[in-house]
Amino acid sequence: AHTPGAVHAQRLDQVLQGHDPAAVAQAALALEDTDPAAALDLWSRVPGSPAVQVATARCLLQLGRTEQALTAVEGLDVGALELGDLLVVVALAAAAGDRDTAQTLLDSVQEVPPTLRSTVDGLASTLGLVV
Repeated sequence: AHTPGAVHAQRLDQVLQGHDPAAVAQAALALEDTDPAAALDLWSRVPGSPAVQVATARCLLQLGRTEQALTAVEGLDVGALELGDLLVVVALAAAAGDRDTAQTLLDSVQEVPPTLRSTVDGLASTLGLVV
């Protein structure tokens, strides 16, 4: 007997078979805010990279699964991250109570584009970190 979830997963596999991983990632990103569980399922079908690790953690955080989000970013190459993804990891470290790591990661930001300055400053202020 197939459970509804198994049937859904099988259909999704059939639909996604042969699709460009970038298209699957784009669909996952579009779903993150409205349906993080569906986005998480899609991210699991995209070949691993630091950006996919962070995307997985974002979805898990939205689902209230902080411990699993932390596990998703274990061994993460933070040097390979875009600024937005790095800020997610900063927030995750702070949420886990590791303010030293959060500050160290924030300190590693070499240059903040003017369009993101207020976001970075606001995050640092909210988390009690120094920019």
